[in-house]
Amino acid sequence: MASRLVNGGQSCIAAKRFIIHKSLYKQFKKSLELALNKKIYGNPFSEGAELGPLAHKRFHSLLDEKIKKLKQQGGQSVDFFKNPSVTYPFYPPQIWEVNGKEEICLNEEFFGPIFLLSSFESNQEALSLANSSCFALGASVWGEDINDLKYFASQLDAGMVFLNDWVKSDPAIPFGGAKESGFGREMSCWGFLEMARIKAVQSQKGFSLNSLAEVD
Repeated sequence: MASRLVNGGQSCIAAKRFIIHKSLYKQFKKSLELALNKKIYGNPFSEGAELGPLAHKRFHSLLDEKIKKLKQQGGQSVDFFKNPSVTYPFYPPQIWEVNGKEEICLNEEFFGPIFLLSSFESNQEALSLANSSCFALGASVWGEDINDLKYFASQLDAGMVFLNDWVKSDPAIPFGGAKESGFGREMSCWGFLEMARIKAVQSQKGFSLNSLAEVD
C-alpha cells in the first residue's frame, strides 16, 4: 500500500499493477480496503496527515480521463475512499479489479492513488502479465519460496527487481529501466555509462547484479 500511496502524481517508481496469486486475492483485497480506510487524508503540512493532494491540479484531470478509459475497457471498481474535508486536487484512493490485459493497464500509467488488481494461478501466467507492459522500470516480487523469487528475478523484463521489498532508489544501485522506460542508468558506477543496460536485483538482505550487461 505504501509503495502505491507514495505517488502524488510525481513518482515514477510507485507501485502501479498488483498481480496476486488467486489463493491470496480475496485476502489481499480485504486487507487493502481495511488499511486504506484507516488512512488519514489531509494537508501534508498537518500533523498526522498520511495522504495529501496530487502534486499538480493537471494530474487530477489526467486521472479522470484514465478512469473513464478503464471503465470502457472493462475495469470494475471496488471502492472509493472519499474524504470531503480534503480539497482539490486531492484524489481519493480507488481499487479496481482488472484482468491485467486491458490496453490502458499495459500501455499507460496512473500517476495517483489508483490500485489495479489482477490475479494469476501459475508463475508463468504472472510473468506473462508482468512482462506484457511496454514499461519496464522496476518490479517488486513477494513470496516465501526462494526458487520462485530467483525465477522472477531472472525472467522479469525490468531494469530493477526487488525481492520482498518495494522499488526504491539507492546511490549504490544502478537506477533505470528497459523498453519504453528509457535507457542508460543513474547512480552507482553504471551511471557514468549513458547507454548501459543492466538489471539490478535487490532483496532486503542486500543486492546483487546479474552477470549480463549490454553497453553501447
